[in-house]
Amino acid sequence: MRSPTPPPRDYPRGNLVNNIFGVPFDTSAPPNLLKPSQAHPVPVPAGIPQGNSKPIPTNAFFGNLLVEPQNLPIWTHPYSVWRCSDPEFNGLAVAQIDDHMKVFGPEPDKDPVQFFFNPGGIVSVCLGCDSWTNGLPSPKFLDWDKTYVTFSMDNVKFTLVQGMGFVTGVYGQGSRPVISSKVGIASFRKVSASGNCTKFVLRLFDNVEWSVYVNSSEDFDLADRNHFVMKSNTHSELIVQVAKGDFDVYDQTAGCYIEKMHLEGNLNGQNIQYSFNYSVQGNSKSGSPLIWTLPHQYASMEPSMQSRWAQGPDLNSTVKGRMKAFVTNRFEMVEKTPPALPLDPWNPPPNINGNSLELIKQTLQAEVAQFSVEGESDTDSMYTSGKILDKGAYILYVAAFIVKDRALATEWLDKMKRAFERFTKNEQKEPLVYDTHWKGVVSSSGLDGNFYKDFGNTFYNDHHFHYGYHIHTAALITLADRVYSTGKWLDGHKQWIETLIRDVANPNSSDPYFSTSRAFDWFHGHSWANGLFASGDGKDEESSSEDYNFAYALHTYGKVAGNSQMETIGALMMSVLKRSVNSYMLFGRDNSVVPAKFKRNKCSGILFENKIDHVTYFGLNKEYIHGIHMIPVTPCSFYVRSAEFVNDEWNEQHFDDLVKNMDSGWRGILMLNLAIADSKKAWNFFAQSGFNPQWLDNGMSRTWSLALIASVGGS
Repeated sequence: MRSPTPPPRDYPRGNLVNNIFGVPFDTSAPPNLLKPSQAHPVPVPAGIPQGNSKPIPTNAFFGNLLVEPQNLPIWTHPYSVWRCSDPEFNGLAVAQIDDHMKVFGPEPDKDPVQFFFNPGGIVSVCLGCDSWTNGLPSPKFLDWDKTYVTFSMDNVKFTLVQGMGFVTGVYGQGSRPVISSKVGIASFRKVSASGNCTKFVLRLFDNVEWSVYVNSSEDFDLADRNHFVMKSNTHSELIVQVAKGDFDVYDQTAGCYIEKMHLEGNLNGQNIQYSFNYSVQGNSKSGSPLIWTLPHQYASMEPSMQSRWAQGPDLNSTVKGRMKAFVTNRFEMVEKTPPALPLDPWNPPPNINGNSLELIKQTLQAEVAQFSVEGESDTDSMYTSGKILDKGAYILYVAAFIVKDRALATEWLDKMKRAFERFTKNEQKEPLVYDTHWKGVVSSSGLDGNFYKDFGNTFYNDHHFHYGYHIHTAALITLADRVYSTGKWLDGHKQWIETLIRDVANPNSSDPYFSTSRAFDWFHGHSWANGLFASGDGKDEESSSEDYNFAYALHTYGKVAGNSQMETIGALMMSVLKRSVNSYMLFGRDNSVVPAKFKRNKCSGILFENKIDHVTYFGLNKEYIHGIHMIPVTPCSFYVRSAEFVNDEWNEQHFDDLVKNMDSGWRGILMLNLAIADSKKAWNFFAQSGFNPQWLDNGMSRTWSLALIASVGGS
């Protein structure tokens, strides 16, 4: 039978909007088959206005403010803030931790150490009010999006924005500010007015200075060694700002504060330019606010930003290295689109000849005969079923476009469609529902309050991990359907697929059904997996690879479906992730971000906002800790993980010795990852006559492994 014509590479194209973040993907209601859930185990906080219809971010940096007890830290970087209810120190506490204060353990002199973190509870300064004598007022939420939140405590308003230069309190008429410090105030000095602000410099008992700016001529004095109090309360609205240190640039930027931060992005040839755009209130001498940037941001900044660099301040983030300050209303960055990678959607499959192609064909036939994708994907977990469906989708790709067996590809395509349609009909064991409280698509499995079910999906854990597999599966089914069937399959399933995309990656706040960018944090350059849980160390993520797998899935789906906005956002995510992952989660030779005594671990383990711990949630085995940053191995892996890094990790972690004694799926993960650095050795492993199926993870096939390795020259 004649081989089918390979799919054309002129994918359908949609019109690319000028600003990829300027409009949502869609604003229509979720499909009717996603029944609305009128209850959620985690209640929306009482401070959200009654009748609110605006989606609430579940994985945002201010998550600790949304869930009880509402008093754990929020990291804006370089500062952490929290609602401090100590009777003597009521207010919004502020801290910033220097490198010498970081805690290493459990054996601090070991190299490498297992973890490091920043100590908590150090109230360097605290913005309070003299009327809060009966306890700290509960927060009332006034406005929010993924990158900012504004809330009030009585008549004092606070806005928290990622990277903000000052911690600011806006005091209503008649309220008297109290600035306190548990560290203690050794001395203070009043500095001549700066612009429209009065400046005070507090020297604490740890010998660290903090600058305080007030947009009035009102005076302050020490009530005692812990409290710095305004003498009068005759003012109207008052802006009080604090920042660590005493720098000239503070004088140039005090008086205005950031109220909101919005994203803008545009495709320009092979570059994608994106920016953080700041809305400000108040006035400063420079006319612009002060902002702080992380290493991956200033490494990719547009050259024009160099003139906005404030070279005086130099503060640490918690776990992401030194930050740089800029005076600007707009911070502009640029990333190159990912280069041509193996296989779709970049390149047609390679011509694999001779014995290698025959082995792939024989392996394909054997695995298709043994693998019931319909049965095995029928689980109670969106994560597990997604992995199994995507395993089947990669097998479909090999059958359709590498082996080009029309009969087998058509048969397997039909099976994949039936397996996938169980989910698009919402007939899986634990159907999805639309949560009307937090506004998102969640598994019904955990509505009883059991947060262990489906890895916490109901609580908004890991949605990018779970749904990324389903989205990529849909892309490959669509691709095969256009060559081996009617080409109409996507039309009947598009709404369900794109609802999952909106749940994870909606780009704009005008979508009334989903929060903006639920998983991906554009400030940090990667996603946070942790949802509606209070955490003393903040949000976390333990799988960098499943993070960029979602970006790869979004890019691939956007390309196949002709949605240029999705395609471009996915490409930008991939590019940003390549930079951030290799800064904060994978530690190559030239990594200067993580502490030297942690760097030799080669990978983060679990990355939190406030610590890095070289472990996983499911065990301490080396293959777990490193393998969770490899799974799944796809063409995108060859983009993010360099051959040099893979080779160094393999040798320094002694993986050769490790894999010899493994009979689990982690062996296959490590060996397929090795193809990035040594494709011949990887090929020989998967091609061996005595290959044991136990060496395959439940989301991978030997068929795909051989085909991927062959596509990069391993055969």
